Amino acid sequence: MKDVGRIGDSAIYGEYFQRITNMPPGELYMAPIEDSVNGEFNTKIPQVTERGTMEGVHVVFKDGRVVKATATKSEEALLYYTGLAKPETEAKKPVYEAHEAQNAIAELGIGMNPVLDFEKTTGNPGIDEKMKGIHIATGTNIIMGGKTPAEIGGMAVGHLDFIVGKIDEMVTI
Repeated sequence: MKDVGRIGDSAIYGEYFQRITNMPPGELYMAPIEDSVNGEFNTKIPQVTERGTMEGVHVVFKDGRVVKATATKSEEALLYYTGLAKPETEAKKPVYEAHEAQNAIAELGIGMNPVLDFEKTTGNPGIDEKMKGIHIATGTNIIMGGKTPAEIGGMAVGHLDFIVGKIDEMVTI
């Protein structure tokens, strides 16, 4: 799909999807066939999240699921956002069960916005993914035609974009 930053109800491939807001515009993206993706990636720039800034991220997929994830900084955050973390308490178990769905590959994307500078990241993945580079996401992708839902048991399933590298760098998927 081509992101033009459209806001409002959208019809994609003839089916109604939820409200789409994807600003700023400037990416091509798709929901892959979830169980078909095998490979790995490393990130070159920090990945900013509410749980910490992850650096040196390495993620391995098998049959469309994250099977291994490591980071040189904030690895606990990476494990949480890729669905590999275990709940600290019984009370947090429902939250972590929803987050287990985040270990599904959600998106393969190419940023195309010529205004954004890869050397000056904003720390906001929703903006940084639009830079002229490649990004891969885990989590929900129902809004873009995938199978991973936006919620499980009333708990939200997240969507986290990993900014992998510049378009001219080699990425193995």
